[in-house]
Amino acid sequence: MLALAPLQNVFVKCSGANMFSRGAARTPQQVGRQYNTLLNLFGAERCFFGGNFPVGKIKLGYGALIATGKAAVAHRRPAEQRAFFHDTAARFYCL
Repeated sequence: MLALAPLQNVFVKCSGANMFSRGAARTPQQVGRQYNTLLNLFGAERCFFGGNFPVGKIKLGYGALIATGKAAVAHRRPAEQRAFFHDTAARFYCL
């Protein structure tokens, strides 16, 4: 990821944080380490949240998944959170 971060055409979809965990779903703190590392490398203008549903419901319901994602980045500025959960994906997918 360090090698890709300087490339301005590379975006990161942050999804599937619980897909390969054993046992219980990962905590917001564990997911936060992953998401915040990517946000620090690529910035909120090139990272966006993805739910990975319906496959993701193996570990978490949709509401719990969203709550975990929001808690993971709750300390970020509101503009970064809006970019992560909406603006960047809308721009990337031309919505």
